[in-house]
Amino acid sequence: MSRRSLRARYLVLHALRWLPVGLLAPILTLLPLERGLSLGQVGLLFAVYGATTAVLEVPTGGLADVRGRRPVLIGSSLLHLGFFLLLIGARTPTAWMLAFLAGAVARSLDSGPLEAWFVEESRATGDESDLRTGLSAAGVIEGVAMGMAAIAGGLLPVILARGLEVVVWVAAAAQVVHLAAVPLLMREPDRPRAGPNSHLGLGTVLREGKGLVQRGRSVWRLLAVKASIGLALLSLEVLWQPRFTDLLGDRSATGPLGFILAGAFMLGAVGSSLGPWLVRRFRGRVGRAASAAGGAQALVFAWLALSGAVVPAVAAFLGWYLVAGARFPLHSELLHLHVPDRLRTTMISLDSLVLQGGGLVGSLTVPVLAETVGIPAAWLAAAAVLGAAALLYRGVDDASSTGEAPPAEAEMVSP
Repeated sequence: MSRRSLRARYLVLHALRWLPVGLLAPILTLLPLERGLSLGQVGLLFAVYGATTAVLEVPTGGLADVRGRRPVLIGSSLLHLGFFLLLIGARTPTAWMLAFLAGAVARSLDSGPLEAWFVEESRATGDESDLRTGLSAAGVIEGVAMGMAAIAGGLLPVILARGLEVVVWVAAAAQVVHLAAVPLLMREPDRPRAGPNSHLGLGTVLREGKGLVQRGRSVWRLLAVKASIGLALLSLEVLWQPRFTDLLGDRSATGPLGFILAGAFMLGAVGSSLGPWLVRRFRGRVGRAASAAGGAQALVFAWLALSGAVVPAVAAFLGWYLVAGARFPLHSELLHLHVPDRLRTTMISLDSLVLQGGGLVGSLTVPVLAETVGIPAAWLAAAAVLGAAALLYRGVDDASSTGEAPPAEAEMVSP
């Protein structure tokens, strides 16, 4: 497979993965609230989602390392389709819980296979020169796809006058397209069957991943940072819709929410393209660049919390995603510098696990705090955690510690 073909397949699959998410994003909190759940119950749903994902992240990542990325990604797509169909019929807390459980299992399965496949296939071509730009391009594509989908997700209930449920139907249809595309576009060599004494066994993979975390100072620092991002991101995702509808003075104003979220996703895409530039500004010190981006993200979050009117709140919300877009590819690059190929999906899944773990803590505490002292105060607390954790990037080593060559451009940038 040529480098151009590989990158095109990766970006198409990445876009199709996030289209359904973008459609659902403007109404994911409003839909259960509309059907009678309280803000605390919605927070509990996100907590169950986060806990289930966290429990399954590393085992499913190990499964992809052992059995292959393609079959695991197909399974994830099937379960995501089931998640959307369950959302359509959810009318009771139990039904909502089942839907979010299905979504959590699906999320745990797809947290690393596609990215790991792209990294390994890039190395197999013998040309890793654009690995960083490929990962950044994925962030751009993700932002554009989710932004366009978010506009549609916000406008569909208004245009069709059929309620929020219509958005979920369209998201399910988009998921069917992704399910069809994975087996068509994703190719990987057969993996050796893991016998009871094989070094490819799942238990061995998980033990090696645990040892890598215990031995690697840089790895555990990156995981700690990711947990703080999970807490902040969850607090934003759960509370931004009720906060903005309150500022707008209309709880049914999904149209503006779609445009606001679309702008955020688009700016996230712009931010992803700025990652390499930001590293150059810090003279190749990727860790310093990531730390600066994390600090800026915390400041913008505090600005959002203190905004009492729609215009400054929207500006801060958009700024949050712009900085996040620049930060995430840098974090991924740092992780890949310290992870060997045989554990790549496992460690990506572990990175996602701690993201979900931070989100779990946030989902159990931040909505309750918001109901007690208000959303702005809850957001300020999350911003403080985010800013403090960003300092940990400064202790992450710049050079690869995997015994494998880092991406070619990584020599002039450091996490």
